[in-house]
Parts: sequence; C-alpha cells; structure tokens
Amino acid sequence: MKTYLGLAHNVVGVKSTSHRLSHDLSQINSFVWDVAVSEKTKPALIYVLFGLILLETAALAAGTIYLGIEIFIGDPSDLGSAVAYTVTALIFTVLVGVVAAAVLRGRPWVRGASIFIAILQLLLAYSILVSGQSDAFVGWILLVPSVALIVLVFTPPVLRATARPSRED
Repeated sequence: MKTYLGLAHNVVGVKSTSHRLSHDLSQINSFVWDVAVSEKTKPALIYVLFGLILLETAALAAGTIYLGIEIFIGDPSDLGSAVAYTVTALIFTVLVGVVAAAVLRGRPWVRGASIFIAILQLLLAYSILVSGQSDAFVGWILLVPSVALIVLVFTPPVLRATARPSRED
C-alpha cells in the first residue's frame, strides 16, 4: 500500500490499459484509473433493475422504521409479535439491499432472488387489492414495481449481464 495525500492505494491490484504502470501516484494526473479492455460495460437495464430494487429497499426500510416507532409510540396489543414483525422486516430489508448490490456485480443468482421478491410483493398486493378496503392505492403501488421487476429480469440484456460465465476446461 502506498499513501498519497492521506489516501491508501493498492497499486498491485490496478487494472490499466496502458503499457506501463506508474508505481508512484504523484506521477498520475488523476485518481481515475483506466478501464481494463477486458471489462464489459453494463447495459442500462441493469441500472434500471438496480434502481428499482434499491427503491424497494428504501420503501422496506421506511416501513421497518415505522414498525419500530410504532412499538414505542403506539399501543401494540402483543409486544412480542410487534418486535418479531419489526425484526423480520429489518432482516428482509437487509436481504433486499444485498440483492440490489449484487445486481451491479452481475451475479447470476440475482434473477431468482428478484423473482422471489416480486412474487412476495405480488402476493401482498393481491391480498390488499381483494380485501375491499380503501387501501387499494397501496396495492397498486406494490403491484406495478413487482410486474416491472419480473419483466426486467427476463429482458435479454439483463439475462446476458447476469449469465453464469462459461467454463473453459
């Protein structure tokens, strides 16, 4: 590790298109490294999928915070159940956030995880819509992103970007 202006840089793991790597960071005019020739650019739909899952993570985080506040401010009839719901929502929020981060890395398992998230949302949206309550707007808010998520996962650019790399033995 070299330190330059208080920043630690690992000069060993640097990918560059240049024929010569500078080992002294003072010789470099910019902190931005060259993109390696072998790295593929991500399609725009991957960023759309990432944004959609990140939006769902933010909504889950807001719901989890609401549940946590209601434990202390509200009057839960069963404190144990309220805490269990809040902890479950927190765990699910973290897991959806992990899926969002893995989308940008192009991990193949994000397709299955995204479909799982979308199916859970569809079930929740369906139960809200058929309940006949005045919360039908919330059902539609859950339905539209889950359908968009399913459609995005099966688009050819996303399928190619998240495909398992072929083994050449």
